[in-house]
Amino acid sequence: MPVYRAQKNQKKKTKPNYFLLGLLAVLLIAAVLFAVSAITRAEAAQAMAAGESEEEVISGEGPEAALKAIYEQSDVRGVSTLNNMVLDEKFGVTMDLYLKTWGRYSSGTYGLADVFIFRTLEGKEEALREALEQVKTARIVEARNYDIYNSLEHAEEGQIFQVGEDYICLIMIENADQVREILEDCLLED
Repeated sequence: MPVYRAQKNQKKKTKPNYFLLGLLAVLLIAAVLFAVSAITRAEAAQAMAAGESEEEVISGEGPEAALKAIYEQSDVRGVSTLNNMVLDEKFGVTMDLYLKTWGRYSSGTYGLADVFIFRTLEGKEEALREALEQVKTARIVEARNYDIYNSLEHAEEGQIFQVGEDYICLIMIENADQVREILEDCLLED
């Protein structure tokens, strides 16, 4: 009976490394999902920008111009842009109380410099004011614990006021009267 022997130059068959193949598949899927997500976000941003540019300007120069003017003068660090998620999660102001919002808020580490601007939703003005009173009260309590750069004073002297028929504002910032004038100038019609 003949005996078969492996030839010296013949390579052994190796099994595929399933771990590496699985890892490669996961990375490929993640890359595709990331690309699709980026495209979707870009399309959503374009649609929002297009919608905002088509939206008629209600009055004055607008909230963005007001915020730019206000924060050019402010030297408080740790200021972030306000959005719906932050309003809901950090401050407890839900989206069903307003039509649109603009603003900035401070972390509190370097002082208090909060300016919230809301485009009012018909019939929700009082509920929005109550929610903003709660925000002010929470900031007062928070500032009592650290009172850095007169944070407590700015929170206690915070103002909630209406500008025209379209906007309700909350300001807790140094030079509140000057900030209020800027808001009124930018949000009211000329």
